Amino acid sequence: MLYEQLIINAAVLGAVFTLFALGLSLTWGALDVLNLAHGATFVTSAWVATSVYSAYELPLASAMLVGILTGGMIGVVADLVAFKPIRLLITNKRQAELSMVAATIGMGFVLDRIIGRATLDQVFSFPARAFPYKDFHIFGARISNIEIIILVLTFLCAVLLNLWISRSRQGMAIRAIAYSAKIPPLLGIHVDRMSAATMAIGGMLAGLSGTLMTVWVSGMAVSTGHSFLLKGFAIVVLGGVGSIRGCVLAAFILAFAETGIVAFGAGNLRDLAAFSLIVLILLFRPQGLFGTRSAMRA
Repeated sequence: MLYEQLIINAAVLGAVFTLFALGLSLTWGALDVLNLAHGATFVTSAWVATSVYSAYELPLASAMLVGILTGGMIGVVADLVAFKPIRLLITNKRQAELSMVAATIGMGFVLDRIIGRATLDQVFSFPARAFPYKDFHIFGARISNIEIIILVLTFLCAVLLNLWISRSRQGMAIRAIAYSAKIPPLLGIHVDRMSAATMAIGGMLAGLSGTLMTVWVSGMAVSTGHSFLLKGFAIVVLGGVGSIRGCVLAAFILAFAETGIVAFGAGNLRDLAAFSLIVLILLFRPQGLFGTRSAMRA
C-alpha cells in the first residue's frame, strides 16, 4: 500500500475521531461531566438518521441533519432529566460528578438496548442508493467524495467550536462555568441554560460523527459506540480535558498510530500499541498535550 494512501486513510479516521471526541471534551471540560452515554448517542443518532431516510426517502443531507438534531436532543434530555436534578439535590461537587457519571452509564445502557432490540444487534446502514460514491486520485492515492466531506466538515466544526468558545459571549460563559460553578450566577449567567446548550452541542457532534461514520464505512453496530467511547476518552485525556486543539491533535495521533500498525500487519495489536503510545506521552505530560494544571480547562 502506498504511503500516500495510508496518510489519507489515517487523516479521515482522525477526522471522525475528532468529531466524536470534541463533544466529549466539551462537556467534560466545561461541566465536569464525563458523559459515558456519548458512544450510545453516537450510535442512536446514526440509527435514527438511517431509519428516517429509509422511511421517508429524504435527501441524505436532510437525514444527516436528523442525526445531528437527535444527538442534540439526547444531550438536552440528559441534562434536564438527570444532570439538572443532581446539581440541585447534591451540593457536594465530587459526589455530584460521580452521580452524573452513574446517570450517563444508565442512560447509555438504555439507549444501547433500545437500538439493540430495534436492529436485533445487527449492523444497520443507509441504503446503497443514499450516497453515490465517487473516487478521486491524488499522487496515486484514492480519496472518495465522502472522505473529502468528512475532512472539510471536521475542519469547519473544530474551527467554529474554537471561535465560539474563545470569542463569543456564550463561550465566555461556558469558560466561567468551567472555572467555578458558584461565580457565574453572580455575573448573571444562567448556568442551567448554558449547561443544556453545552450538552446539546456535544450531542450534535456525536450525531454528526455517527452519521458520517455510517455513510463512510457502510454500516454501524451498537458495539461501535463502545469502541469509540474508549478511544474518545483516551483522546480527551491525551489532548487535555477541554482543549480543542489538544483534542484534534490527539485524535490524529491515535488515528495515524492505528492505521500504521494495521498497514504493517499487526492489526491484532492495534489497540494495545496505540494506547501504549498514549500512556508513554502521559508519563511525561500528565495534564495532556494542551492541558493545564489549573482548574480552568475550557
